[in-house]
Amino acid sequence: MSFSGEEVDPQVLWSCRMGEEAAAVVRDLVVESRRVLPGSVEVLHERGVPEARLGGVRIEVSMARSHGYVAACAAPDSSVGWLGIDVEAVEPFLASGTRASDFAGVALGPAELSWFRAAAGASETQRLLWLLRTWVRKEAVLKSMHTGLDTARGGLAPSAVALSAPWESAACLSHPDLTVTDLFSDAHGDAVILAAAQNPAAARPPARPVDGAAPG
Repeated sequence: MSFSGEEVDPQVLWSCRMGEEAAAVVRDLVVESRRVLPGSVEVLHERGVPEARLGGVRIEVSMARSHGYVAACAAPDSSVGWLGIDVEAVEPFLASGTRASDFAGVALGPAELSWFRAAAGASETQRLLWLLRTWVRKEAVLKSMHTGLDTARGGLAPSAVALSAPWESAACLSHPDLTVTDLFSDAHGDAVILAAAQNPAAARPPARPVDGAAPG
């Protein structure tokens, strides 16, 4: 199973495939976006994350895995900035026994908890799906900052990234220069939740929020 598109940006290509090697997915995207031969693209693995190079020059890509799915996006040139993508398989998450209230305590910041409390009348499954969409959006945002969740190494905690409510159009409220996009395709139905982020100010990570939500 595979699906792809250009919803992130007219220039940014993305793909999500089941049962393929991450390096192959990344290489195919670079070949298509840069219009080069497959043999000219080198895919390395740094700390388990693929890094693409063309003629020795690093190419901006992002990649994520979840239960056999591999999602990736690639930029045609440096003007696009930094990219982030994340994917989560829905059924394994729902079957994991995760409670919505527990997940909300980890994934949401103070401002976001308001919509979670307002959704108290929704079913547990629906609230879990909303939380999972929020989590996927946040992971994409963090990757587009070239950081992670390890605050000891300069990363951001999930609560430091504030997003719009999951039933609204994706937007990063804490870092408004970033663009967040939910990626949809009729091919995958509800099998996965998939999102990408684009950080045009790639010279440095966006400033952390100043409202006290960011870790010290």
